[in-house]
Amino acid sequence: MRQQGEPMVRTSPTGKVTPHIRRHLNEEEWTHHRDLSFLADMARKSHGDLWFAIREHRVSLYHQGKLVCTVNFVPRTGRAASTYPRPYNVGFGRRFTEPTKPKSGWAPLGEWDLADQIDDLAGCKGRRSGSYSYYNLDAAGLKRVITPAVVKRLCAAIRAINYGGEITFEQLLVAQNPPRPDFLVIDRQIADSHPKFARQRMDVLALRRVAGDEFSFVVIELKLGNNPAAWGEVVGQTKRYVDHIEHDVAEEYCATYAKMYEQLAQFGLIGSEMPRTITIRPDRPEGVVVIGYADKALEEHVKTLREDNPDIHFHTPELRLS
Repeated sequence: MRQQGEPMVRTSPTGKVTPHIRRHLNEEEWTHHRDLSFLADMARKSHGDLWFAIREHRVSLYHQGKLVCTVNFVPRTGRAASTYPRPYNVGFGRRFTEPTKPKSGWAPLGEWDLADQIDDLAGCKGRRSGSYSYYNLDAAGLKRVITPAVVKRLCAAIRAINYGGEITFEQLLVAQNPPRPDFLVIDRQIADSHPKFARQRMDVLALRRVAGDEFSFVVIELKLGNNPAAWGEVVGQTKRYVDHIEHDVAEEYCATYAKMYEQLAQFGLIGSEMPRTITIRPDRPEGVVVIGYADKALEEHVKTLREDNPDIHFHTPELRLS
């Protein structure tokens, strides 16, 4: 019988078995998790400024929804192992590390040379691949390269580029909702490989305690008041995501996120009052819509949406001062 930590898989025409979603490290990778604990500590001490994410074969740090750095595990066998002798490939976005040359002559933070600094710390030049630079490092190299000073500089570069208000809104919502005994945000910007979910992405996935150590999913979609989707389209979007988890991938999501929770707990990112392991029930997820910066007309419209969609919970954060 399949246990909860073992996600359901699908078989491709070539016979290769792969899950539609995987959000935890495998057993071999987990034996090296202490090498990565300093990254989890950075996130824990940042008071919501950094987000520590576990993905398949890697962990990453994000700031305001953008990648600060990613640490990929190098396979122990095969061509990759012979090409990269050290166990980790560390990636940085070149947009945040290399000098910028905008047509206008203006750069958000000047002509920064963080790439050269990282080269010096790593003891080698980064290998370019697409919009990223990668460094093949051992555990000691990780700490030499991913320092608080480097992370601070990367975060400043990310903030200097405007990525839109909804990313910032999402960051604020997550920071204001740290793990608590009855509720926690477990993931952000979620996509999977199920054919019914092509080119779609959920904003936030959370867990709500049902009873004891049992939790169920909460799908959260965020829209700003100036987004036309806030007037109704977001409701259908949220319901599609809820239906997708319930009917298409419930067992896979329950398995991988229960394992992610366990690993986050061991990284020290789940409060001490929380259980160390949990079971996620394959119930129909709760759907939540959060609309920020809503004017009076939109607030009135949200009341209608709430009446017409009793299965969806609506939140409009109140920011007006009395």
